[in-house]
Amino acid sequence: MTVRCAVARIDSLSSISDGGDARGHAVVLDSERDRAERGRAGQDRAGRGRADRDRADRDTAGRSAEDRSAEDLFTEDRFTEDRFAAELRHWRHTQRMTQEGLAEASGLSVRGIRSLERGQVRAPRRRTVALLADALRLNGGDREGFLTLATEPAPTAPGDTSPGHRADVLVPGELPPAINDLTGRSAELARLASLAGPAATGQGAGPTAVVLHGLAGIGKTSLAVAAGHRLRERFPDGQIFVDLSVPDSPSTGTAPALAVDQVPAFHQAATLGRILRSLGVPDSRIPRSSAERTALYRTVTQGRRLLVVLDNAVNERQVRPLLPATPGCLVLITARRPLAGLEAVERSAVPVLDHPVATLLLRIIIGPRAAAEPEAIAELARLCGHLPLALRIAGNRLASRPSWSVARMVGQLSDAGGRLSALTAGDQGVREAFAVSYAQLALTTALVFRRCAPIAHTDFGVALAAATAGLSESGTDAALEELVDAGLLLTAGRRYRFHDLVALYAAERLRRDEPR
Repeated sequence: MTVRCAVARIDSLSSISDGGDARGHAVVLDSERDRAERGRAGQDRAGRGRADRDRADRDTAGRSAEDRSAEDLFTEDRFTEDRFAAELRHWRHTQRMTQEGLAEASGLSVRGIRSLERGQVRAPRRRTVALLADALRLNGGDREGFLTLATEPAPTAPGDTSPGHRADVLVPGELPPAINDLTGRSAELARLASLAGPAATGQGAGPTAVVLHGLAGIGKTSLAVAAGHRLRERFPDGQIFVDLSVPDSPSTGTAPALAVDQVPAFHQAATLGRILRSLGVPDSRIPRSSAERTALYRTVTQGRRLLVVLDNAVNERQVRPLLPATPGCLVLITARRPLAGLEAVERSAVPVLDHPVATLLLRIIIGPRAAAEPEAIAELARLCGHLPLALRIAGNRLASRPSWSVARMVGQLSDAGGRLSALTAGDQGVREAFAVSYAQLALTTALVFRRCAPIAHTDFGVALAAATAGLSESGTDAALEELVDAGLLLTAGRRYRFHDLVALYAAERLRRDEPR
C-alpha cells in the first residue's frame, strides 16, 4: 500500500461514527497510521539516498548533472555579457578558489561554473548567483553588486548569438551621422582600419588608442566618425561617443582665458556616469566618486569589443579615466594637441588637403554648376587655405544660393580683412574654431602668437620671433613649440610658419588685444 493510499484509508476510517465497533476501528486506524508513518520515513530515506547518489554521480562525472544543472539553474539562453563572467572570475581568484573548489562550496557543477566564466550563459538565475555569492563569502555592497549583474533578461531572439546583444540591454550606437562626401582621407582611413584589426581580436596588452591631432577645422571629428561607421561591425558590443570640449564663449573674450593646464576638468563623474548607463549599468550600481566610476567602467568594459570616440580632448587628464584597461577596444581620440603625455597610444597628424583634393571637395559640395568656373574654384580653394572647415562653409554658402557665381564668393574672400567673417555659416565659423585654441594658450604663448602676426606670412626662426615678440630666445622657443602642439603653428625643422587663415586670426588678436 502506498503512502497516499494509506493516508486516504486513515481519512476514511476516521470518518466512521462512534459505535459498537469503535474500538476495532481505532485499532485498525492505529495500524494504518503506523504503516503510513513508516512509508513516509522510507520515502524520506530513499529520497536522501537518491540525493546522495546524485551528488556522488555529479562529483564523479558519472551522470549528466552538468546538463541538468543548466536546465535547472540557468536559462536556456547560453550567451551572457562578459561583465558577469569577469566579476565571477575576479571574486573566485580573490578568494583563491579553483573552479572545482567553487563547485564543491556552492553545490553547482564544475561545467556550469566554467560556462558562466566563459560568458556562455546569458542570464544565470538569481538563486544560482546567490549560491555562488554564499560560496564566495560576499557581503554588503559586494554581494548586492554581484547579484544585480545576474538580473534575468528577456530571452533573445532565437539564433542571435552575436557578442554584446542582450534583449534587456540596448547596445550603444552613439556615433553621429557620417558625412557622405568625406574626401581625401583614404590613407588615414586605411591606417585606422589596419589598427582596428588587432584591436577587434584582442591582441596586445591593452586597448588600441589613436590620437588624431591637428589644426582646428582640419576635419578630425569627421575622420573619426567616418572611421567609426566603417569599423563598427568589428566592435559589436557598442560604439560610445563623448564630446570633451570645454564650454566657453571664445568669440567674446578679449584675452586668453586659461592655460591648457588650468582648463577646469570636464565633469568627469557625470561623463563616466553617462557612459556607464550607456553600457547597461543601472543607476543603483553607479558609485558617486570619479575614481570608483573609473574602476567600474574598466570592469564593465573588460572582455567587451567596443569602439570609443573621445572628441575634442583638451588634455591628457580628460582622456586617461576613459581608456579601457583590457584588449578588445579601439579608442579614437581627436585633439588639437598630440597629447604627448599619454602612454602607449598611436598618434596621427591630420594634414590640410592638397590642392586637387580641395577643389574636388568644392565641386562635390557646390554641384554641377562648379564645372563652369574651374579657375574660380581653384582660387576659392586657395583662399580657404585648403582647410576642410573653410571649404565646407564656402561650398555650403554657394550651394544654398543657386544664383551666386563662384566668382562672387571669391570676391568676398579676396578681402583679407573680412575673410574670416565671410567664412561663417550658421553656428560654424573658422574664427570661432581658432578662438577655442587661442583661449587655451598660456599668457606668454598667446603673446608670442599675436605679436608674430607681422611675420606670419613667411617662414621664420626663433631669433626673428623673439625680436618681434620682445622676449628672450629661450622663452620664445618654448612658446613656439607650445603653438606647434596647439595646432596653431606649422614647423619644418627649426623654421616655423602660420597657416594662411591662422595668420589672419593672429592679426585680428593683435589689433584686439594690443590696440595701438
